Amino acid sequence: MPAYNDFAFRPNLTDPEGVTPSAPPVYTSPDIWPNGPTPLPNYQTVLTQNWNSDAGQQIQQGVNNIVYVRCKNFGGANNNGKVYLYWAPSAVINWPSQWANNKLLTDQQDPNHPGSGLNYLEVSASNTGNIAVGKGAFLWTPGPPPSGSDHYCLFSQVVTAKTPNPIPGADQPMTAEDMATIVANDLGIGWRNTVMIHPTDQPDWQYSSLLTYPSDAPQPVSVQVVLQCTNMTGGSMGFTCSSSDLTSNPIALAKTPITNPNQVSGVATTLSPGFSGSITVSYWHGSQPNPSGAGIALKVLAQATTEKMRALVSRKYMDRLRNTMSNLEIQEVVSLGQMNYVMK
Repeated sequence: MPAYNDFAFRPNLTDPEGVTPSAPPVYTSPDIWPNGPTPLPNYQTVLTQNWNSDAGQQIQQGVNNIVYVRCKNFGGANNNGKVYLYWAPSAVINWPSQWANNKLLTDQQDPNHPGSGLNYLEVSASNTGNIAVGKGAFLWTPGPPPSGSDHYCLFSQVVTAKTPNPIPGADQPMTAEDMATIVANDLGIGWRNTVMIHPTDQPDWQYSSLLTYPSDAPQPVSVQVVLQCTNMTGGSMGFTCSSSDLTSNPIALAKTPITNPNQVSGVATTLSPGFSGSITVSYWHGSQPNPSGAGIALKVLAQATTEKMRALVSRKYMDRLRNTMSNLEIQEVVSLGQMNYVMK
């Protein structure tokens, strides 16, 4: 059996690693790891230590799902690559030309487009045999499968300088058996069929925004992540973040009733230098419609601890809030980022 000589995905948990062709099934890769809408604390450690298991979760329809990836290095010392993840309705897996552009975005900021996520995750390994976990997570909010499909498939692709690894058959139709043969003989491509469920309390509305903290920052920063309402007449709101904080705790506001038209609710957390995560805001309708222009603003606030920061607050270049939110008193603060959400 030929040995593979680069980063490799496993087609299943029982096949010998690093050799081709793989034995079936080839569409149950444990290295594509869906985790639903909740981040996995210490995900890189968990995915590495649990290499011989698959605890991936079911995909939830209509909400922002977190998907991790991992692979094993058979490519020698100091190997580096990029992993892409594609989604495909089950009925068109034999037509890569119909899904080769369906790249999922990540919770890692694209340096060339601030505020937008990269469409790949970096992987690196110092030695052969190392497990490489993608640095961040892919994000996916799937709707119902289109007519003719009863589920979705996820395809991972790792690209290195040694193995460009283009998506096969992008310019010609294939059968499902052809796709299975390609995956069995190319460990640089992984395949996982998904199981989709409907959330029991699905939000009526969601929106996601990236939160980043520069990698060259001199120290961690304590912030307050809040939702600030404007003229809201009820309902509930909350948020989750795809990344955990400095102490591996989730950054999340549980579903919170809106009892004040201008309510502010949120949580305090600490971000480490290089932090990057996607915050998903959720809203559940109340019994009364909201007036035109009502909205929710997502704000990330740091205390104004220096003279320069206090000057920015006093000159109103940044936000100034004096409200009580989640039993935390906000004093003078500087806004690190803001995204407004207007009710439709």
